Amino acid sequence: MSKQIFICGDSTAASYDPEKTRMTGWGQVLGDFLPEAKVVNLAMAGRSTRTFLAEKRLEPAKQDARPGDLVLIQFAHNDENEQKPERYAAAWTDYRENLKVFIRAARGKGAVPVLLTPICMRVWENGRLQATHGEYPAAMRSTAEETRVPLIDLYAESFRIVEELGEEESKKLFMHTAPGEEPGHPEGQEDNAHTRRAGAEQFAAFVARKLRETGLLCPDKEPAKPAAGRKENEKMDKHAEKNRNLTIAYIGGGSRGWAWGFMKDLASDPDLCGRIRLYDIDRAAAERNQVIGRKISAHPDAVSRWEYEVSGSLEEALKGADFVVISILPGTFDEMESDVHLPERAGVWQPVGDTVGAGGFMRAMRTIPMYVTIAEAIRDYAPEAWVINYTNPMSLCVRTLYEVFPQVRAFGCCHEVFGTQKLLCSMLETEYGYPGVRRQELYTTVTGINHFTWLTRASWKGIDLMPLYAAFADKYAEDGYEASKDDNWMNSFFNCAHRVKFDLFRRYGAIAAAGDRHLAEFTAPWYTRDPETVKTWKFGLTPVSWRKEDLQRRLKRSDELISGEEKVDLTPSGEEGHLLIKALLGLGDLVSNVNLPNRGQIPDLPAGAVVETNALFGLNRIEPVCAGPTPAGILPLIARHVYNQENTLRSALDCDRKLGFTTFMNDPQMAFVTPGDGQKLFDDMLENQRAYLPEGWFR
Repeated sequence: MSKQIFICGDSTAASYDPEKTRMTGWGQVLGDFLPEAKVVNLAMAGRSTRTFLAEKRLEPAKQDARPGDLVLIQFAHNDENEQKPERYAAAWTDYRENLKVFIRAARGKGAVPVLLTPICMRVWENGRLQATHGEYPAAMRSTAEETRVPLIDLYAESFRIVEELGEEESKKLFMHTAPGEEPGHPEGQEDNAHTRRAGAEQFAAFVARKLRETGLLCPDKEPAKPAAGRKENEKMDKHAEKNRNLTIAYIGGGSRGWAWGFMKDLASDPDLCGRIRLYDIDRAAAERNQVIGRKISAHPDAVSRWEYEVSGSLEEALKGADFVVISILPGTFDEMESDVHLPERAGVWQPVGDTVGAGGFMRAMRTIPMYVTIAEAIRDYAPEAWVINYTNPMSLCVRTLYEVFPQVRAFGCCHEVFGTQKLLCSMLETEYGYPGVRRQELYTTVTGINHFTWLTRASWKGIDLMPLYAAFADKYAEDGYEASKDDNWMNSFFNCAHRVKFDLFRRYGAIAAAGDRHLAEFTAPWYTRDPETVKTWKFGLTPVSWRKEDLQRRLKRSDELISGEEKVDLTPSGEEGHLLIKALLGLGDLVSNVNLPNRGQIPDLPAGAVVETNALFGLNRIEPVCAGPTPAGILPLIARHVYNQENTLRSALDCDRKLGFTTFMNDPQMAFVTPGDGQKLFDDMLENQRAYLPEGWFR
């Protein structure tokens, strides 16, 4: 008896009368590629998961499906339409729950549910195919993983096909018709969502191939464990062996903070092992970390063993590397002292001084040449490696890597968004009586640039957190919020009472998602006019003298860890670097905020500029999640910094003093500085880091 394949979906999968329209859904032609099966196409135009279920269109499958039959489930186009509330199903809540209704119904009949991400829409801007469907593909992948349902990533494959064909040729797959060609549209049409037969056949052929490759069509086989031949088993064994024998190049391997946390995270993860090559211009620091790394790996509670080597050059560290981690201090704290404190003579007070403003600009001037060298080395010795950046200024570090080596597979990680997510969890506990919520349980839409990120949506278990946060911000706007005495802003240069966040929310209606000391540097000096103003907003100015003292404490701790006076522990760092590595190796998909070149994830910011949004990490791929248009009030604030960062890159690469000075002065922190004072400050700050700059700056 032929296996039955039931298709539940929308117009992109539906069947149409060929005498009335050239429109063809992939479900309409799937049977042409699977003659051994009987295809029952239940897909219907205009349906979302919500309306398909409400109209009981799943009933034929529930009645007629037999054990071993397949139920293919593909939705998103209509679920994402907020303008039609009768169709709309929010990606991470209703949409996921509705998919589970389909899954339970299929399993209730002994049939096998299969989730298919939606075909991409053909949307090109500035010569680049844009990401579409927002978080829906990621939400479906997450549902598949959670429920252990087979997944066919039709979105990723259709995106690949359309992008490969190019802007003009890809029209032939979709309903782009000339006048008189389509009866229902005699004037012609440009439909970038629905396919004609050529497109339907491309996508149906892919679905058929995947159904066969995964064993889902094999009779009397358990689909979750498809029979694999010797070659397939060998391939899987080699993949597993690679995960157990990784090579990670750590540039900045003498780090006395990030490196230790990273080493502990790796030692605590049983799925990975291999070697870490530590490279640092301070070789002695790398050698000390080699000793500490070996102690961590030898800890009795470590579940993974790592070898630590010290490399004498970038070439030696990078050759054969699977992953590259970059965590460096550009220059010394003496140069940072100039970055942060010299502008104070002009009335510019910087809480951090490493991303924007006068300090951020100068830090970029010495960082960008270093990253040019690193990018060239990655291009020459590890072009296929994944590159994880932790160094600030984050946006410009990642941007430089792509400028020098456009094919680099680099992304930037920052934990600032995590802190705001934890604040939402604290709000749920102290204000609304929901204890123990973890930040990973929240669904947030992240948009913006590093250290000036925003959450435009936030929910937890179907609860919209935005109105709750609005009440929260109103309640604590004047006095600030501290969950415990340990969080008091006066106890640490890194703590705050969140007054800046609350103020920005009340002004713009979105949740500013970074620490207050970072956020304050991206606006006019509302919060940083002078030290007294800073105190009223309940955050701190971090003096570089403290960083120098902290360095001495870290050096002392390094001595104690090496001597054994302090015992090594395996306390998790709270970072996600090792989890992102696992996802890229195919050990479980993960959604996280990440810094990548803009490929349409924020459609109203320049293409190619580095932006921070959520992205889906999976086997050998990173797919940025479309954040949608930036709220109108916030867009000018972000855009100003995006264009400044592009000009900062240009001036650094070209040693262009004129462009450099105008960019330096265009930062909102410099609003009260006269051109004359600004020029003197600019010249003096450049001179203070002359040892790290190309000679072209001083000719």
